[in-house]
Amino acid sequence: MAWIQELGINLQINHILYRFNTSASYYQECRKHDGIVFYVCGGHTIKWNGNKECVANESKLLYLPYESSYVSTLIDKGTEYYEIDFSIFQNGQQVSLLDDIQILTRLQSDKYLNEIKLIYELSIQEKPNYQLMIISKLLELCLMLCSENTFTDKKKEGIERIRRSLAYIQDNFDRDFTVKDLAMIDSVSLSTLEKCFLSCVGETPVEYRNLVRIRHAQMLLKGGFSVTDVAQRVGFSNRNYFTNVFKKITGTTPAKYRREMQVEI
Repeated sequence: MAWIQELGINLQINHILYRFNTSASYYQECRKHDGIVFYVCGGHTIKWNGNKECVANESKLLYLPYESSYVSTLIDKGTEYYEIDFSIFQNGQQVSLLDDIQILTRLQSDKYLNEIKLIYELSIQEKPNYQLMIISKLLELCLMLCSENTFTDKKKEGIERIRRSLAYIQDNFDRDFTVKDLAMIDSVSLSTLEKCFLSCVGETPVEYRNLVRIRHAQMLLKGGFSVTDVAQRVGFSNRNYFTNVFKKITGTTPAKYRREMQVEI
C-alpha cells in the first residue's frame, strides 16, 4: 500500500455493520463518510438531489458518497444488509470516493458479496492483523467500484438512450403497453432497450414498470384502499397476479401489508 502513501491518501474505517429492523423512513442531511451497502434481502428507495431516485434491494450494492444528502424509504420490513462506512483523506482533506450516489445491479454486484462478508467477519472476530486485512480488502472494493462501467460515461449514454421510456413508465405505469412500444418511443431496437435497462436500471423494462406500480400500490394501501381497487388503479387486471408481483418485490402480500400499515396508523 505504499502507492497510497505516496499519493497522500489515508483510509479510515468508521463502521462495519450487519443491519436489520431499521426505521421506515430516514433523512440524511449530510453524510459524514462514504458508505457501501449490500442488501441481503428487502431494500430501500433512495431519493436525492430533488428529482433523482433509485431502488436498492436484494443482491444489489449501493454506494453513498461523503457529504451526500438523501431520503431512504423502507420497501420491506424484513430488510437486512451489510454496511461499511469509511472516510478517505487526501493530503489531510476528507474527500469522497465517487461524486454521486450509485447502485450496482444484481448481475454486477454478486462478486462483492464474498468480499463484504469477509470484511464483516474479520471485524467481529478480530483475528491477528485484522485491521490491516480489513483496510486491504476495503481498498480492493474501492478499486472495483471505481473501475465499474456503472460509474462511467457508458451509463450516462445508456440512460440517455432510454430517457423517454423511463419517463413514459413513470407517467403511464397504470396503462397497458408493450416493450416494443417503449422501444419505439426511444427509437431503439428491442435488444438495445433491454440491454440499456439491465445495465442502467438493473431491471428489465417489465420488471421496472412492476417496481413503479408496486411503489404506488404501497401508497394506496397505506391510504386504506382495498387490494382489488389498488390492483386496478396501478394497472393489474388480475388480482392474483398483482399479489404475486407485490410479494416478490416486497416480501409480503398486499393484504398483509395493508393490515400492518393500518395498525401503525
